[in-house]
Amino acid sequence: MSDYQVNNPATGEVEATYPTATEQDIQNAIAQADTAYQDWRQVSLVNAVPYFIKLPISILNVKMSWPASLPMRWASPLHKQEVKSV
Repeated sequence: MSDYQVNNPATGEVEATYPTATEQDIQNAIAQADTAYQDWRQVSLVNAVPYFIKLPISILNVKMSWPASLPMRWASPLHKQEVKSV
């Protein structure tokens, strides 16, 4: 089984290398997801509501912190371009 790599398109540098998932890895992930789904199905609405209340806050926190977590070398040079009127 071979590894695959993630390349930075701007520099061509290899950013990370990951092993290719085996058939067993995929089956294990599917089984874990199914178990989580079956468990979640059993949660009553009363007990699920707090999760739904927290969800938008969690999404906003991720959206607010995401740009700051990007390495500067990945920043787009587009912000340096001049906008021309038509």
